[in-house]
Amino acid sequence: MSSDAVVALYHDDNGLVLVGDNDDILALTMDWEVESSKVRPLTPDMVAKAGAAVEVASGIRASSAVWLKLTNESMARVAAAQGFSHAKKSKAIAGVLRGQNGRITSHLTFVRAKLNPATVASLGSMATSMAIQAAIQEMADYLKLMDAKLDRLLMERKVEALAELGGIGSAIDEAMSIYEHLGSVSSTTWSKVQANATDLHVAQALALESLRALAMEVEQTGPTAKLGDIAPRIRKDIAFWLAVLARGIALQDTLYVLEIGRVMADNPEELASHREAIQHARAKRLEKIHRTIGDLGERLRVGGVMPNHVKVAHPVKVTRVVESVNAANRELGRFARGAQLGDLLPDHLVDVSWTGAAGILLEDTAAGARTLAQTAVSGARGVGLGAAAGVKSLGDKVAETREKASRQRPDHKNHRDMEDQALR
Repeated sequence: MSSDAVVALYHDDNGLVLVGDNDDILALTMDWEVESSKVRPLTPDMVAKAGAAVEVASGIRASSAVWLKLTNESMARVAAAQGFSHAKKSKAIAGVLRGQNGRITSHLTFVRAKLNPATVASLGSMATSMAIQAAIQEMADYLKLMDAKLDRLLMERKVEALAELGGIGSAIDEAMSIYEHLGSVSSTTWSKVQANATDLHVAQALALESLRALAMEVEQTGPTAKLGDIAPRIRKDIAFWLAVLARGIALQDTLYVLEIGRVMADNPEELASHREAIQHARAKRLEKIHRTIGDLGERLRVGGVMPNHVKVAHPVKVTRVVESVNAANRELGRFARGAQLGDLLPDHLVDVSWTGAAGILLEDTAAGARTLAQTAVSGARGVGLGAAAGVKSLGDKVAETREKASRQRPDHKNHRDMEDQALR
């Protein structure tokens, strides 16, 4: 551990950057009880730039720099312990943490640093870049959960607008690998990928439009037996277009990281405005995606709630709808978490049993009982001819009894007695 025990700190909405001696940073994150998996080292060029920036402001000679994302609650506890203010929507905080007698522990003194605008912009861009890279990893984890490889699905679909997505991904991944190895984005590296932005926007727009079309198809079909015929196909289509969208988001975010790296190397004076523009564009794009996903989930939920007479008439198809809708909504939830859109919690549909649906119809009005009698034959294939015939007879009896009772208007007790006689 260093004798000075000083760590520079920068924090904004994109996370926390710590700059200093590697052992001091490690001791500090351990004291804050931050999981090692949540701590990401900065690239070599970022470490060099961050070290130079904080050395000018505070005299720290840094050999390491890391980024971590704390929850608002965790950050508030850290801020209270270290003696600086923190709010969910606070502006950037920059300063140094000095340990007593060369020790980095909870006994630290926070001194707000006076950083020039260029240094603030540089540290802010590093926080933004690292936050986007963390989001890319979340999306990569989601893609690993897909049952089928997206490349194979793309080949099967042969969608012309997506034909180049695989090649674009390879080019961007290669550029990112070079950036991580060299620590900077050269003009040569950037020239190989900058033209891909348009194709990525087209792929994401196509995926969103396709998901909206699926939502409209569910709504137009409505809670009918026909939905049982198309539900499995809609479920597969949703999984496919979510995978396309996920790949597009991850590649777009990677392009943002490369863009920040390029501006940092070539036009550092434009870094602040460029970072703000990227953050605005990214937030707007994710908001549009969030609305589309939420709308699809809601239409699936509404369309999947089947009337009891449909369950009686088409029990197998209704079960197919419930299973497909629940599976699709689970996929939507996984996608939302992977894209850091928050948790989507659509209602889990319950597949009412055939006897349960029949019983509800039976307990309703005479019209409901007559509906039961009429639909029982349609549902015979799902529950057996004998059972269907029995229910039809029962429904006819109850309907006739209730119609007769309605005409005679007996008191409640006589009405119930007549129903009981019909049921025996």
